Amino acid sequence: MNLNENNLSGHIPKEVMGITSLNIYLDLSGNGLTGSIPMEVGMLEHLAVLDISRNKLSGKIPESFGKCTSLIYLYLHENLLRGTIPQSLSSLRAISEIDVSSNNLSGKIPTYLEGFHLLNYLNLSFNDLEGQVPVEGVFKNKSGLSMMGNTRLCGGIPQLNLPRCPSNIYKKRKLSRRTVAVKVLNLQTSKASKSFIAECKALKSLKHRNLVKLITVCSSIDFQQNEFKALVYEYMPNGSLEEWLHPSDSINSGQEQRHLNLIQRVNIAVDVANALDYLHNLCHASLVYCDLKPTNILLDTDMTAHVGDFGLARMLQLAISHPFSSSRQANSSETSSIGIRGTIGYAAPEYGMGSEVSTFGDVYSYGILLLEMFDHRE
Repeated sequence: MNLNENNLSGHIPKEVMGITSLNIYLDLSGNGLTGSIPMEVGMLEHLAVLDISRNKLSGKIPESFGKCTSLIYLYLHENLLRGTIPQSLSSLRAISEIDVSSNNLSGKIPTYLEGFHLLNYLNLSFNDLEGQVPVEGVFKNKSGLSMMGNTRLCGGIPQLNLPRCPSNIYKKRKLSRRTVAVKVLNLQTSKASKSFIAECKALKSLKHRNLVKLITVCSSIDFQQNEFKALVYEYMPNGSLEEWLHPSDSINSGQEQRHLNLIQRVNIAVDVANALDYLHNLCHASLVYCDLKPTNILLDTDMTAHVGDFGLARMLQLAISHPFSSSRQANSSETSSIGIRGTIGYAAPEYGMGSEVSTFGDVYSYGILLLEMFDHRE
C-alpha cells in the first residue's frame, strides 16, 4: 500500500494498521499525519517495509512494534516522536535498516542493537540520546551509522570522534552482602583526576537524608600499574524516578508494571524540595545542582527520594550574595571553569543564553519536574 506524498492529514486510522494481509510494504511518508502511532501496528506481523517518515507524528514508539517480526526496513524519521527506543524492538531480528532520525527521542542507545547481525544501516541522528555508544555489530561500521546531533553521546569507535565517557556506574555486592553503587572515573578524560579530588571535597561535606550518601572513595593502582579512582555510593534499590514516571520506557516486558500513587508523588516532591533547600540555604557554601531531572532522583526501599549524580559539571559554588545572610557575600574572584551542561527541557532557558548559574535555575527545573509528576507532561 503506497499513500506517500498525498497531503493526507489527521490521525493514522487504526483500521489501516489492522490490515493483516499487508505483507510487502506500507508507505504513508511525506504527508501531514498527526497524533500517535496506533498500538495496532503490532498486527502487521508479515509486513516487510514500514515507512511513516516525514509526518508530524508524536508520542512514543509503541511497544507493539516488537510483534512486527518480519520487518526488514523501518523508517520513522522526521517526526515528533519522544521517549526512549523501546526494549520490544529487540525481537526484530530480520531488520536491515532503521531510521529514527530528527525526532525527540531520549535515553540510552539499546545494547540489543549490537546483536542485529543483518542490520547494516542505523540512523539515530538529531535526537537527544545520551550515554555510551556500543561498539559491536552495526556500530563498528561508520559508513552505515549516523549519530550526529546527539550532544550527550560518548564512546563508540574512534572514527565517530565522540568524547570519551567520563565514568561508569556499576552495581557491586561487597563481602558484607551490602549492595553499593560504584562510580569509576575514566582517567583518560581531560582533568579527570582534578575532578575526582574536587568532587570528593564537595561530597564529603554534604550530609542530608535526601541526598545519595557517599560511603567511601578509592584511589589506587591496578594490576597493570594504571591509576584507578572510584566513588562508592549508597545503592538505591527502587531505581530512578524516571523509571516510575515512564515505566514503559525503561522496564523489560517481564517486569511488573510500576506505578506511583498521589501520596507517593507528593512525598517525592517534598523530598526533592528538602534536598534543594539544603543545597541552596543550609550548606557551608550555597550550591547549585544545575541538572535536576527524574533520572537523577533515586528511590530507596521506602520510596524516599534522594538527589544523586553530583558530577562537577552540575555542582558549582555560587558567586553571588545570599539574599538572607550578610555573611555570604560574593567573592569577585570566585569563578568556575566548569561549563554548565543541563538537560534540554529541564535547564533554565537563560542558561542557553550564557547567563550565570543561580539557585533560581534549580527552582525552574523543580517546576518542570512537578509538571511532569502531577500533570503527566514530559
